Amino acid sequence: MPGLLYTVSERDLANLDSCEGYPGFYRRALYSVYDEEGIQHLAHVYYLPQEKVPNRPTPEYLDLIGRAYKKLNFGRNSLEGASLNESKE
Repeated sequence: MPGLLYTVSERDLANLDSCEGYPGFYRRALYSVYDEEGIQHLAHVYYLPQEKVPNRPTPEYLDLIGRAYKKLNFGRNSLEGASLNESKE
């Protein structure tokens, strides 16, 4: 899965928590991730718990993320899959 690694302060992390709806909606955990050179990093990752029903992304959100993917030269496969998946209710 493509992503970006940032170094953030505790204050930045608290602001990200607020934006991501942590801990009420999304959860956050530390994971080992690897950069393009194969170097391992410990990173905070937000994820949707299994008991939460995912909503289908809005067209506006997909457009925003699509432009970021294009700018960063990320593959669009996972993004296109998200736009086609229906939520399971």
